[in-house]
Formats: sequence, C-alpha cells, structure tokens
Amino acid sequence: MEKDIEDYARDEFKKLGWIMEKFTSPQKRSVPDDIITAPDYPSALIFFIEFKQPKETATPQQMKDHAKRRELGAIVFVVDCYGQLDATIEIAKWILANGLVPELPRWLMK
Repeated sequence: MEKDIEDYARDEFKKLGWIMEKFTSPQKRSVPDDIITAPDYPSALIFFIEFKQPKETATPQQMKDHAKRRELGAIVFVVDCYGQLDATIEIAKWILANGLVPELPRWLMK
C-alpha cells in the first residue's frame, strides 16, 4: 500500500511538472523518503515527504529528524493515504500561490 501511494504521488507530481526524487543519506537512516521540487515564479518550493503504511506513524528517530528539519524552516509531510497526499498537494499549491507557509494540519506532522 505504501508503494501504491508513492506511485500515485509520482504520477500526480509529474502531471504538475514537479520533481519527486528518492532522498537518501549515507550517514543517516531516518531521513524522509522523498524530496519534492515544485517550480514556480518567483521561486521553487522544496519539501519532504515521508510515506507510511495506512495508520502507521513515523518512528521516534524519524520524528526527531522531521522536527529538526522543521526547526530549520523545512516542510516535512507524513502521508499514509491517498487523501493525505491530495491534501499535501493542495497545501503545496497554496504555498506556491500565496508565498506563505500555513499552520499545517496535525495529521501531516505525525
């Protein structure tokens, strides 16, 4: 199921002209799964997604990594179903359109 959501994400991002790349770090195991680049004027939006099985949450190490990234100003979404992915896309579109980062729903932060 997690792979199905990832495949769906890849297709949706491609339709939008966004780039989805597997994100890995040789020194660290708890990094988010993918990095997304959404090009737009005047600048691109870059964010991370951690994909999970339905009803699954990030591990404690992943949560710590996500928190550190958010402290540094990065956007990290945790997605475990198609609806959350669709909401993630809509939030990213809103950020691109408005140039602001809204208060993110708690379910995207788990």
